[in-house]
Parts: sequence; C-alpha cells; structure tokens
Amino acid sequence: MDMPGRQYSSTNGYRFGFNGKEKDKDVTAGDYDFGARIYDARLVRWLSVDNCFSKYPEYSPYVFAINSPIIFVDVDGNDIIKKIRESYSLGIPKSYHGLGETNYEDKNWADVKFNKKTNSFDIEIKILIKYSTVFKQKYDIGDGTKGTIETENPGIFSEVSGHEKGHAEQYYLAAKVAINLTSSISGTEKKYSGTGDKVITQVYNDYMKNAKAQFDKGHIGKTFTKEEENNYIKTSQELFNKSILPNLQTDVLNKMIDAIPNALKKQGDLEKDANSRGEKSRGGTPAKYGQIEGTKESNIKYKGKPLKGT
Repeated sequence: MDMPGRQYSSTNGYRFGFNGKEKDKDVTAGDYDFGARIYDARLVRWLSVDNCFSKYPEYSPYVFAINSPIIFVDVDGNDIIKKIRESYSLGIPKSYHGLGETNYEDKNWADVKFNKKTNSFDIEIKILIKYSTVFKQKYDIGDGTKGTIETENPGIFSEVSGHEKGHAEQYYLAAKVAINLTSSISGTEKKYSGTGDKVITQVYNDYMKNAKAQFDKGHIGKTFTKEEENNYIKTSQELFNKSILPNLQTDVLNKMIDAIPNALKKQGDLEKDANSRGEKSRGGTPAKYGQIEGTKESNIKYKGKPLKGT
C-alpha cells in the first residue's frame, strides 16, 4: 500500500512504510525489512519461506499472515522453548555420577503458552539440573582447612555443569519429537501431526477458520460492523481457551511424554554426547576429571579420598 510522504532518502525524509517497517531497496523499490524476512509489497508476498512454515502446512510459506491479516500477524517466533532451573539439592555423592543429575521438572514439566506476536502456541519445557550440596557446603578437606569439592578439585563444577547442561539439551531436543493426534471441530475429525506446539497451533487455526466461516455464513446479505466481527473473533478465541485447549494440551503433553524416552534412545550414547557438549561449552578444553581407566575409582577427591566411578 502506498503511503504518501513516506519516501526513502539517504539524507532526509521518512524511510518507513507498510506496518512501520523500513524500506529495503537492495532488491526492489517495494521491499520492506521485517527483520526475519523481506516483504515485497508489489507481489504481496515474502521473498523467502516462513521460519515457522511447518506449523501451517496447509498454507503457502510465502503469504502474509496466512492470507488473514485481520485475524493473524506474521512475524518471527519460537516453538518449543527451553527453561532450565538449577538447584543444589543432591546429597553427598556415593560416586562421581552423584555430583549432578538432569531431568524434567517432576510436576508441571511443560507449559503451553499463547504467543501474541505469532498468534500461535508455544510449549515451554522445564528442565531441572540438580547439583550435589558438596559444591556449596564447606567441610574439612584436611589439615583443618575448610573448603568445598571445588577447592579439592579446581574446575570440577565447570565440567559437571557443562555435562549436565549437555543432558538438558538432549531432553530439550527429545521434547521436539513429532506426535500424532486426532481432534474434532464442529463434529468433523481431522488428524494432526508434528511437534506438540505445532499440533496445538494447527487445531487452533482450524477452529478459528471454522468460527470465521460460521460468522460469514450467519451474516450473508446482512450489514455488520468491523467491531461486531472482531468481538465474534475474540469470543471464539475465549471459547477455544476455555472449552478446547485444556483437554487438547493434556492430550498433547501426554503424547509427548510417552514419545520422549524413545526419542532419547535415538540420540545414541547420552553420556558420551553430554561429555562432547560439555567440552564444546568449554571451548574445546577436554575434561580432566572422570573415571580412572582400568579401575573402579575416579580422580575426583572428596575429603581427600577418591570418589567411586561407575
């Protein structure tokens, strides 16, 4: 859409236009930089595919706001989101494996959230990393000296933390496993597949499309205001959140948690991979602590004595 008076100039004038985005003349004179993608106002299309195109398989990845700019916006967004919490709640370690432990939160391991920027649903995965209390509590390390396990083993926390965060990444990737779900909208069943957030978003999009169709059908030949249409859409969104979303998110999260163990197995040797991820987090510096080859002990000391290995 032309906006008189908004013309790009390298020295003066207003260089912003459609949706308040900056004009980009590198390709054509009608392009706008949205940050994630370039929009061509002449073609009414994006010049590259939507980063979230797999959430909307029934639409072209080049259209703006899935051809419904009144209902939807089309900007960059996230899908599965990772949230890590750390605690020092493990007891005295019996072996070096007891220095850290990673898993999903015991309760409320995932939250489904509506992303107003993308008009889609995100799933926040909650991962808990537990460290042994010996990293915080001081004890006698010999000769009357007080310290922590870090005092006895300089750099040990960095290695344990890097390893456990490697496990956290594995759990995060496993949560992006594809699931299959059948849902019914207005009596019509449809099969959905994809990551959990995409399945919920697809059901939501179909529900809203059906609501819009019902509104249009009920207003054929009638005069209605934009406010009436917007109120109907808002009411439909509230109804979805109240009557559809609770059971939908329960079904999706249950299917995810059932599929995650197999997704973890497919990642291969998790301990070896976590070691590799930890090494990368240290800039490629190899670990100096671990099990002593050919023995059942590690080279990690606790109160002057080595911790057991595997």
